[in-house]
Amino acid sequence: MYFYLKDSKSKSESLIIIRFHIGKGKDRFVYSTGENIAPKDWNYELKSVKQNKKGVKYAALRKQLNKYSEYLDTLIATYKLNGIDITKKLLKNNFDIKFKGKKIVKKNVLAYFDEMIEERKSINFAKNTIIKYQTMKNYLIRYENYLDRKLTFNDFDNNFFKRWISFAYEVLKISDNTINRQGSYFRTFLKETKDKGLHNITDYKQFVNLEKETDHISLTKKEIFEILNFDFKNESQQRVIDMFLVGCFTGQRFCDYSIFDKTDYINGRIEKRAIKTKIKTIIPVDNNIHLKNLLEKYDWQLPIISNQKFNDILKKALCKIESLDIDIKKNSYQGSKTNTKILKKWQMCGSHTARRTFITICLEDGWTYKEVMTVAGIKKVETLMKYDKISYDRLDKKAKNTWC
Repeated sequence: MYFYLKDSKSKSESLIIIRFHIGKGKDRFVYSTGENIAPKDWNYELKSVKQNKKGVKYAALRKQLNKYSEYLDTLIATYKLNGIDITKKLLKNNFDIKFKGKKIVKKNVLAYFDEMIEERKSINFAKNTIIKYQTMKNYLIRYENYLDRKLTFNDFDNNFFKRWISFAYEVLKISDNTINRQGSYFRTFLKETKDKGLHNITDYKQFVNLEKETDHISLTKKEIFEILNFDFKNESQQRVIDMFLVGCFTGQRFCDYSIFDKTDYINGRIEKRAIKTKIKTIIPVDNNIHLKNLLEKYDWQLPIISNQKFNDILKKALCKIESLDIDIKKNSYQGSKTNTKILKKWQMCGSHTARRTFITICLEDGWTYKEVMTVAGIKKVETLMKYDKISYDRLDKKAKNTWC
């Protein structure tokens, strides 16, 4: 950090400005101290008042500039200690409060949540991500109704997580995995509002990882071809099934496999970037005749449909498949409590089952992690491992190869 004069050529006095470079980037914090000095009394090399300038005026000025410098050092140390990202807006808010007596007018907590959602919409966040933020906001609305009052930032103390868990279990009736997913959005909210100087919560990372392994299913290669060859005798169901199969053959997320563009078809492959992660994917087409036939059937313009409607129609179609009419135990967890439901396999299918199916089948067929990640647009091995649903047949084959 250093001081400089706003107008070094002024014949009278010039404002003294603070400049601080944030990190190693070009971003910088520039702030007016409100103090003035004649350029002839300024030491440009030391960026301070000339040493030979005596008297009460210059002593007071040096003392005030030291306050600015010491306060900035204290802020930076505090931010680093608490893992807070340093931003121009955060620094300005704190300096305004400290030196200009300004107070931030606090809006309702949910108003800030709306503000965060709108900011993400303005920079074209994925629609599914926006929906998840809105879901978290709806949970908070229900929490306000439960408390019978408006939430304030004072509610988010170090015991808030325990109160929220109790509410989520007893009122929302949601599982640990759902709490965990929504918790990540809430941590983001607390971090951003802290950066704006709206609260001093340091333990927003208290939303610990509650995630437990899920009982999501994938389909087998045999089941895929049974679906492929089945005549559904219903046009809307057939369209959804065709889209689902495209997902099974490409391993894409619903937002990607529901919107293919023929201009991405190059040398027998689809080369595109995933909408959510922007990771480049390479999808073989010409060497998968089933995929190519489906894409050409719709002239590469797959039907447009919402995810929810897609899942509803998909279940109605898949209940006709005999091999999917089997009972599967599905567990969900709320702390030490296990909730068990018995569902048909077709009931557990959704748009994301396609991606999970592709990954599982390809790994069973000997594809490397890198190959699967390249097609599916997955960045981290840890993410891929969550999708890899090892089937009984796969284990039986391995056991036979090892021991027989």
